[in-house]
Amino acid sequence: MSLLLSTVAGIARTRAVGASALLTGGIRPTTGVVTLTRRWKSRGNTYQPSTLKRKRKFGFLARVRASFRSKVLKRRKEKGRWYLSH
Repeated sequence: MSLLLSTVAGIARTRAVGASALLTGGIRPTTGVVTLTRRWKSRGNTYQPSTLKRKRKFGFLARVRASFRSKVLKRRKEKGRWYLSH
């Protein structure tokens, strides 16, 4: 009977902590304490800006050419934005 109760308590504890345990590392089987481990190292050099690509994608002429993007210019004019695009 005590084995059944301890198993049920263990399942309940796992369900209660389950979502956060999956994100943070897991539950230690002996104590039931959630361990905090880093899964990935941060990579800080992924954004390498290019003025040419930015202008082609988000620039004024790119927004004038496409009809759905010209609506962005229209909304920004109506709002009174000083800068309409890049």
